[in-house]
Amino acid sequence: MDRKTVESYKGVCAQIVAEKALKVSDTVTASLTEYPYSKHTLTITGTDEHSQRLHKLERQKAEIEEAIWGLEDGIEKAVICMHVLVGMAWGEMAAALGGCYTVDGLKQVYRRGMKKYF
Repeated sequence: MDRKTVESYKGVCAQIVAEKALKVSDTVTASLTEYPYSKHTLTITGTDEHSQRLHKLERQKAEIEEAIWGLEDGIEKAVICMHVLVGMAWGEMAAALGGCYTVDGLKQVYRRGMKKYF
């Protein structure tokens, strides 16, 4: 997996939300094909193409998460997780780590980790 793919995580998540919002559904009235021919309501949802796109995006999201969680434990993994998966701002991250790192220091750790692993 490359750096560009890992950094596209937020975009993939946004596309999943958009695909789910575009899900097409409708209700129709139908009847049985045999006697007593009673009416009932059917709900029709989505298309095969829509579900394929959604499945592909969800698979891509899972692969990115798996690649990040599979990194060696350490500060680089923590910073990459917080930045890519959680979307935490650099200042929040510095505060969460107890002030051990500055914002610039965290950015350097992130760049070093991305270069090392991706």
